[in-house]
Amino acid sequence: MDAPLPETAVSNARTALSTLTLDALAPSYEASCPGVPVETLYLNDGITAVSTSIACPEYTLPTTLLPLYLALNAPLQDKLDTLNGPTRPPTGFPLTALLDYRRADGTRLTIYQDGLTRAQDTAGVVYTSTIRAIDILSLTTPLLNSGVVSSGLTTFNTTDTGTGTASLLLLRGPDAVYDGRWVGTETAVAPLDTLLNQLVGLVESNGGTAVPTETAVPSATPTISPP
Repeated sequence: MDAPLPETAVSNARTALSTLTLDALAPSYEASCPGVPVETLYLNDGITAVSTSIACPEYTLPTTLLPLYLALNAPLQDKLDTLNGPTRPPTGFPLTALLDYRRADGTRLTIYQDGLTRAQDTAGVVYTSTIRAIDILSLTTPLLNSGVVSSGLTTFNTTDTGTGTASLLLLRGPDAVYDGRWVGTETAVAPLDTLLNQLVGLVESNGGTAVPTETAVPSATPTISPP
């Protein structure tokens, strides 16, 4: 398909490309996605040229490569949707999401790149709020170093929701997407539990276990949204 990008998309892509160290990119970013074609991304910054393959970008792309991919993919999405070919699998972890925490009790916390925070309670009611970029880092960086999550995601859309059995965590890091699964409590995710509990009203914002001091939890607004 030959589909030229709008000038704004070209500008955004060039800006994103300028922030990358091309020889630090992996040769592939792939998860197990049966029936989904592998995409090829060729990059040339005038000094280094690399080619990388991508399968199920929602579950594989790191935060470093994501801005460039979004700049290229978003303006082409309408055209891609008209093609008669394999479609992407159902997305349980959106491209713009940085963290998705599905707790065993059925509650869920999703944090997006722009700071949007979405919490869902056990009844399916969704509460939305926003947090700052520095606060997102204060939540995600310790998790990457905790040993709770690891790279090498092997399933693109697990049917194990964690409800009643285990807690699940997906985390988009600077070099990969990480995942973790555990039964019972896990100390490393205590700040996520606190934020989730506050947003869905399980504890008062000034009570329970304290969130990191630099993390301000705004008032959440309930909205009705599908799971």
